[in-house]
Amino acid sequence: MLAEARRRGSGEFRAMDATRLDLPRDTFELATAVTVIQHLEPSGQKAAVAELVRVVRPGGFVLAIDRIGRASSFSAGHGTFPRARAEWHEVWRAAGAELVVVRGQEFSYPLALARVGLGRGEAGADSRIARRGGRGWRRATLDALVAASYATEIVAERIPRAPAAHVATLYVVL
Repeated sequence: MLAEARRRGSGEFRAMDATRLDLPRDTFELATAVTVIQHLEPSGQKAAVAELVRVVRPGGFVLAIDRIGRASSFSAGHGTFPRARAEWHEVWRAAGAELVVVRGQEFSYPLALARVGLGRGEAGADSRIARRGGRGWRRATLDALVAASYATEIVAERIPRAPAAHVATLYVVL
């Protein structure tokens, strides 16, 4: 991925351990962690969050998107370690960041219903609708289902214990 990023972009690209960033304190105005921290074990999650907070200047922001839910042997076996929304917020608070806004919980009920309707067991039926970059009716169907998921998000984000796959949060570093 580094080679591809270097080929396509400009700037500096480096690989490093999320729990020990080789970057100076207070370097950035904004950092993002999109479905990264969820793949670290709980102690590693805390260390990675602390590192992100460390490298962002006070008053700067961190945008994080991670899985929410209960940790289980099933999720751990699949390489994810979700937390409840309140637990994620507490990890960030303990590291020195304050919650600003929560959005985009990815309530994917319409997509899940489409999968059931298509017959999940049929080879390829699920992937033909769900794949990105499709054309014609497949793309139009996916676009409609994604639009429907926004409506369910608006309703579900007002329900504290509504099920969701991920949560997008913006934190300000104190």
